[in-house]
Amino acid sequence: MALCSSVGALALPSELIVHIFSFLSDRDKLRASAVCSRWRECLFYPALWTELKLRVGGGTNGGGSGSEQTPRLEFLMRKFGSFVRELQLEFAPLDGCLSPLQHGMEAVESDPQFAKDAMVTYLDQVLCVLGSLRNNRNLLKLSLYGDTCILQDDGILDSSYLSQVDQGGKRMKEIQQLFEEILSNSRQLKWLSSAFMLGVVTPCSLASLSNPSTSSLEHLSLIDNQLPSLISTIELERLIHLRSLSLEFCDFTSDMCRLLACGDRTPLHRLSLLLNGAALDVKPLDGTATEDDWKALVRHSTNLRYTVWSHNLVAISRLRGSNLKVLEVSEESIDFDPDQSVYIEGDPVHNLVKEVSLGLGRVWHPSMDNSVVLNEPTQHFHREMQSFSAGM
Repeated sequence: MALCSSVGALALPSELIVHIFSFLSDRDKLRASAVCSRWRECLFYPALWTELKLRVGGGTNGGGSGSEQTPRLEFLMRKFGSFVRELQLEFAPLDGCLSPLQHGMEAVESDPQFAKDAMVTYLDQVLCVLGSLRNNRNLLKLSLYGDTCILQDDGILDSSYLSQVDQGGKRMKEIQQLFEEILSNSRQLKWLSSAFMLGVVTPCSLASLSNPSTSSLEHLSLIDNQLPSLISTIELERLIHLRSLSLEFCDFTSDMCRLLACGDRTPLHRLSLLLNGAALDVKPLDGTATEDDWKALVRHSTNLRYTVWSHNLVAISRLRGSNLKVLEVSEESIDFDPDQSVYIEGDPVHNLVKEVSLGLGRVWHPSMDNSVVLNEPTQHFHREMQSFSAGM
């Protein structure tokens, strides 16, 4: 970077320095800012940081511990939180903490204090981020993902355990309040996604969304493995220009489907449904969309594309059985987990056809097209849903 090392660079006007920064990668911006204090001041010019993507881990295998990363996160959010327009954040309390030889929760179960520390760090980091965004009125995109499913699935994050690290639930309540403040202060939000973020979203959160943002919002994804639905039909009715929706299969009700099929609404282009196996035991499927509801939605949203995992198709066929008269899914909409090849021999499409046919009690075939093979659940559902919805 010859320009930065020249004496003339020190005398450049701020506007020109910012213009130079705009052509550099994030890493080169940081290097160039070392020229002098004026260049360092220009580094944080709002126009240079309209988008921020971060993954904050809690592990110690090379990436630093969570407590070490928190000050760095605080610095970035203090600098950018009030004006950043697009923020994508992934929180991973156990990032780098489990070695390839440690399966599941072995490491956590053998050291309960470690899990507590990871959760304390997670709560601190979420509070840091949301607190910095609370007054950001220019936010266009907010995407939060919590890589906490391992902890939740093994009961590490149950209410009794959380009470040990968050007595009285004070931090959780503060997190929920901050999230609602962000929604109420927003003025032009177009993308709102919160997936598996423990304690952030409640069934009342969406009601806080400001009226201007209800008109501008185009993508909505609220998934948290909670038993109560995080999206109600009443709140969905306010989002008249919604073009992309992601939620749990059990929460996509007949009323929602009929609402989205109304002629006075913007047609839906993307629909991603997550079938939560644990929720099936306590959530009835009686209220989910019927065949007539789906047909009406497809007629209204001619460009609609609703993705589904292959094992979820098998589960649906077994749950509905012969009562499900129509199950039309194009092959390009089916996601195949490559890990299945480890314990299931043969062609994955052939195995899927066989299993679904057995569940329905009749011969079934997907409409043929190029298949799409994706990776491991939860995290990849979130990431693929993001790219899938971004293509609308």
